[in-house]
Amino acid sequence: THAYHVTAPVQSAEELVRAIRLAKQYHPQYIIERYLTGQLYRVTVINFHHVYVARREAPNVIGDGIRTIRELIEIKNTDPRRGETGQKDTTLHKIPFDGTTGIALAPQGITLDHVPARGEKILLHRKTSIGSGGDVIEETLLLHPENREMFRRAARLFGTDLIGFDVIAHDLGRAYAEQTMGIIEANSIPMIDFHHNPASGAPQFPAKMLLDGIIADKRVRYLYPVMLPQR
Repeated sequence: THAYHVTAPVQSAEELVRAIRLAKQYHPQYIIERYLTGQLYRVTVINFHHVYVARREAPNVIGDGIRTIRELIEIKNTDPRRGETGQKDTTLHKIPFDGTTGIALAPQGITLDHVPARGEKILLHRKTSIGSGGDVIEETLLLHPENREMFRRAARLFGTDLIGFDVIAHDLGRAYAEQTMGIIEANSIPMIDFHHNPASGAPQFPAKMLLDGIIADKRVRYLYPVMLPQR
């Protein structure tokens, strides 16, 4: 449900009761997990060997001490790589001016007419929502070698040629043993567009590696002629 029935962090008994009540709207069973702080990453592993890393940020603008939040959003939305909200053929999206943006600004005591200080980052969504204008920063080239091997081992545990891990860590450029981090989700059909079309960072091309693996797989060569009539 796009985390609608997730509550985090839970910091009191009363919040726990409300969180359980909300979760049970979706399913009678629920999970309580340790809360991790840090940055959100998507780590894609292909053929148990090729590892790609993209860091995801909530929709935001960076102040220049002159322009309002509204003006900063307008400037960011002029990026031709950003599609409309709900657009399916784009990775990055424009930041909306209403709805979730207003909800995120209210607890900060500011509005779209506020002028942030130079270098001040203003978050415009309470979740790391790419569909609402979040950013994707490609950081494959910064991944620590020990982390790369750890994600390869994790992929082998699942036994699948393609997997996308959602990871919370302080910095994947540091070894996992030197920080508190965790894999919070494993996606069997992950979106690989993150790596091809980031907001910043050097684009990577996992689609090529994925296709090479499919072509090299003997099962595909044998099954394709059999499956073709069924299609």
